[in-house]
Amino acid sequence: MYFPEKLPIQSSINEGGVVIKAHSNIAAAGMLIALSVGFALAGKFLPVAGIVFIILWPLPIFLTTWRLGLAGALYCLLVAEIMIFILIGPTYNAFLSMPSLVGIAIGLSMRCGYTKLRALSFTVMVSLVAFAANYFTALWVFNIDVMIKMDKATAVIAGKLPDSLGNAATIFIVGLTGIAVLFAVVNYGVAMLVARRLQLRKNFMEL
Repeated sequence: MYFPEKLPIQSSINEGGVVIKAHSNIAAAGMLIALSVGFALAGKFLPVAGIVFIILWPLPIFLTTWRLGLAGALYCLLVAEIMIFILIGPTYNAFLSMPSLVGIAIGLSMRCGYTKLRALSFTVMVSLVAFAANYFTALWVFNIDVMIKMDKATAVIAGKLPDSLGNAATIFIVGLTGIAVLFAVVNYGVAMLVARRLQLRKNFMEL
């Protein structure tokens, strides 16, 4: 795996190519912002394949973090989120905001040279926090109680209404945890495949 010895902006200053490197950073940022927005639009409007783009939404954020660092990734993410907010709306925009932290976690892990186990553990932890934050955002900001909806769906399948939300709450917590872990593992695995491909181009950090 290729890890740069210096951050892109550091190499720009030290090697005297400030203007060229700055332009390349801006070009890379624009490309990755467009990729992020493209993933979001595909996830929203493509009937079946859109699910894949939603699941892999953190991938462009991972590339941004790996290429530009944390500050650059946050800036690009902010711009992408504003564009998604304008094009699609606040609910979908908020839905994508928290899982993007998974992409940042993977990118930071690679830049810091974490071991695979440590990087995956860090990614899973961030994913759990992100999914929990998404649930409470839906509940407190948009007044959408996912657990209640799941409880009603479970009751329809079972053919009877439960006496309380106790069982549904347990199922919901276990299900949310499992989804968050699977989400992290899938994105980490795909990110590793992408990074392995990019290893053939060791000048990726210097585009």
